[in-house]
Amino acid sequence: MEKSIYKTKPRLTLIGSYMMSVCFFGAFLWLCFDGLNNETKLFIIPLSICFGVLLLVSLYYLISIKILRLTEDYLYVSYLFLPSMKRIALNDIFSIKQDKKKTHLGARSKFSFYQVKTYIKIKNLNTIKVDMVGKADFEEFYSAYRKVKSGREYQNKGIRHKLFLYLLDSIDGIFWLIPFSLLTVSLVYSLFSK
Repeated sequence: MEKSIYKTKPRLTLIGSYMMSVCFFGAFLWLCFDGLNNETKLFIIPLSICFGVLLLVSLYYLISIKILRLTEDYLYVSYLFLPSMKRIALNDIFSIKQDKKKTHLGARSKFSFYQVKTYIKIKNLNTIKVDMVGKADFEEFYSAYRKVKSGREYQNKGIRHKLFLYLLDSIDGIFWLIPFSLLTVSLVYSLFSK
């Protein structure tokens, strides 16, 4: 195994929201099946199908989280929870960029959020898309990539610097993730305490 020069971390906001939504919809699905009897079958079965589909979508997004690992000669794109890994030679990479796309929650809604995607273009015209790399983490990764590509040595910063960057990248969604986590934990606690 080659020595890692830099490894990205998934954004805390997204990984936390995917985990909490798996727990949330799983708890609601459990609640639907727990309250299933002959009088409420017409209402509970479509509701449980809806919660089951939302649970599967959340689980898919949680499992499909990708991370990037940079070494001297290769860039590895791997899944966080799966053993699958793609190895790309640094000479085969055409460009690496990150785009920020503003998405409105509705036609008349003033609320919007930014979706950050990282694109890796390979010389054979394939593009690999990674959703979980934050802006500050990408800038540090891209700096390491440019230094390795040009033959200079990358100075790995300390653990405090990495932790600060990680929390800074995730601060935008932590404020809504905390109430969602409290709601999910209280729902799961109330289900298992009865």
